[in-house]
Amino acid sequence: MALGATGCVERLITGQPAGTEGGSESSTGANTSSSTTVAAESSSGTPIFDTEDEPMCTRPEDCPEGATCFEGICVGAGELRISLSWRYVSDLDLHVRTPEGVHISYENPNAGGGLLDVDDCIGGSCLDNTGTHVENIFFETQPPLGEYEVWVNNFDGVRGGPFDIEVSGAATAAFAGNLPDSPVESQRFRFEI
Repeated sequence: MALGATGCVERLITGQPAGTEGGSESSTGANTSSSTTVAAESSSGTPIFDTEDEPMCTRPEDCPEGATCFEGICVGAGELRISLSWRYVSDLDLHVRTPEGVHISYENPNAGGGLLDVDDCIGGSCLDNTGTHVENIFFETQPPLGEYEVWVNNFDGVRGGPFDIEVSGAATAAFAGNLPDSPVESQRFRFEI
């Protein structure tokens, strides 16, 4: 797949890095995909936004239909959006478990109606090492009703620090936490629709 205007590599909706035949994990379990903005598709298969376009924004109107501006990045919005942000270079990963028990993350980016469409930092490198970093999971259509569980994993443990999670759409919530300089998970946060 082509390099986008920001230098990020598109990742297939299946979670495979572009040009590979396997999943996003190597046989050693390492997260081997590149910094990505996934070309999110609607349920009809039409791209919601094109990663060839500059995904930077200052307001929601700067983003294509179906997307909004979060921390300067166009992210998928849909009926429910769960967005993670942090301000240091480390590979943090957003995880969401739906009420039906479906786990959405970089390992399973398109599942249970949810889609991981932005994965800013991978392997100690971010799209912009000096900016705010973002991961985003959204549900284009009505998400399942019930309790959701959200957490953050400091995948590479290169650096730790504070993070924020914003939930908007069918539910609204805000969570904050702090991760140490080690490969650990945060506490689990919960919200309901």
